[in-house]
Amino acid sequence: MRGDDILTFVLVEVMKQHPSYTEDQARALLPQLHRALGGEKYYIPKEPPAVREAEREAVLRDIDLPPAEVLQRHGISRRTYYRLLKKR
Repeated sequence: MRGDDILTFVLVEVMKQHPSYTEDQARALLPQLHRALGGEKYYIPKEPPAVREAEREAVLRDIDLPPAEVLQRHGISRRTYYRLLKKR
């Protein structure tokens, strides 16, 4: 996704949240955003990990069960299971 695509996406989302903004007002903001962010790389942080600490502890309590049962019981992927097993 290019930088302009990201800025346009943000403006569209703002317009959804605030219906009082018109499309012309949103387009007027685009040059201001370009000036403010010009030349900078955009960083969008990742979502938090899929398995949180409490969930991780629950999986580790059941780690002695067969892998298929642990995967089904906790709704995690095989990769996550083996990653947690390795950290144990």
